[in-house]
Amino acid sequence: MKRFWRSIFFSAAIVLFLNTGCESSVGVFGYRCLDIELVDDKSLAQKSLPNVILIVTDDLGYNDFDLYSGGSITIGPGMQALINDGYVFNRAYVTSSVCAPSRAGLITGAHQNSFGFVSNITDKIRNSIPSSAYGLPTNQVTIANRIKPFGYKTGLIGKWHLGEHEMFHPLNFGFDHFFGFLNGKASYRNPFISMDNNPPAFYCDYITDLLTDATINFVNRNIDSPFFAYLSYSAPHTPHEAKSSAIGDAYSFILSNLDENISRLISHLKDVGAYDNTLIIFINDNGCPSNSGSCNNGIFKGSKATAYEGGIRIPFVMKPPKQLTNHENGIIEHAVSTLDIAPTICHLIGGCDDDGSLQGISLLKQIEPGFEQARTLYFNSAIIKGDYKFIKSIDELYDLSNDPMEASNLVGIYPNIADSLANEHIKWSARNPPKLW
Repeated sequence: MKRFWRSIFFSAAIVLFLNTGCESSVGVFGYRCLDIELVDDKSLAQKSLPNVILIVTDDLGYNDFDLYSGGSITIGPGMQALINDGYVFNRAYVTSSVCAPSRAGLITGAHQNSFGFVSNITDKIRNSIPSSAYGLPTNQVTIANRIKPFGYKTGLIGKWHLGEHEMFHPLNFGFDHFFGFLNGKASYRNPFISMDNNPPAFYCDYITDLLTDATINFVNRNIDSPFFAYLSYSAPHTPHEAKSSAIGDAYSFILSNLDENISRLISHLKDVGAYDNTLIIFINDNGCPSNSGSCNNGIFKGSKATAYEGGIRIPFVMKPPKQLTNHENGIIEHAVSTLDIAPTICHLIGGCDDDGSLQGISLLKQIEPGFEQARTLYFNSAIIKGDYKFIKSIDELYDLSNDPMEASNLVGIYPNIADSLANEHIKWSARNPPKLW
């Protein structure tokens, strides 16, 4: 049996899009593992369209990085460059407090409840129903689908978590290249990684380093074309594993290593002349879990899988192409959503949203001086309208402008506001189809 698997892995290695080495390295379980060899960069050709890199971390705490006051890890030059050259959104939200639905809304630009992707893809789901029964509906249009007609090379590097059946593979949703894993988590050491449609193989590397190398390769291979790289890190999701040489606790190492890799990517973009012409967005997929024992959600109540701010409020940084940066105000205080990312990209390239299905507002509009628009944001069991937030499932009302910690339930003081928001959430829910699983 071991020979059989080794032969599969070796065959996959032959056709890998990336160059590989490590002829004698042995990974976990004794299987041969692969190294990734960086491809030489090329000179940057003149391109009329900007590149796009979307960096998504997994279960990062709001204050794990020192983007806001009181962060656990002091950020390095990469993240600092994004802040210096871009915008920090102090009040940014995902559309769901758990991984898969949040990512479905992000990559389509439409609220996932509008197409039934309500529930997370958990191990329980994976073990109880066929893989053909859960995943991103095949009629959904992703960011990659939208921008390919404009000449973009599209790549997903890292976590997908939108279905494991062949019909839900990222290559069927507009991505030219895939290097990562289809399920919800992966080992940090010698991870089991798929390349495009090839069988997965063990790679003899630390996963965050590996995914950064793969992204740098993708940039180098497509430097003469506009490209969209969706870099979906698995860090700092469990299992919390540091390198064997690491000193100190595993979670702190994972955060520091993640920050170093972001700096390495940003440094490479500058080296090859691509940084100024690249839109770079950094977000997390949801709040950090309460059972991790390590992460830092700052002042916010709640955690992953809750409707409190600690479950749905995320770190969010955007660095536009240089010619579009207006630094009259680099700190944005009003509410924004991950639903705003797809229309931002379409706005940037001058199209791709003709079908009217995108439900956000371009961030390029929102960073303009004087932008004012009260947002209504919907979640499974909550609604935010302006400064008020109502959590329908537990009948709690908060004024986030005065109480971001959600310490004082105002339902008894403002019952009319609570009732109005509850009715609005009921109407929104009624417009959505039944959940898919």
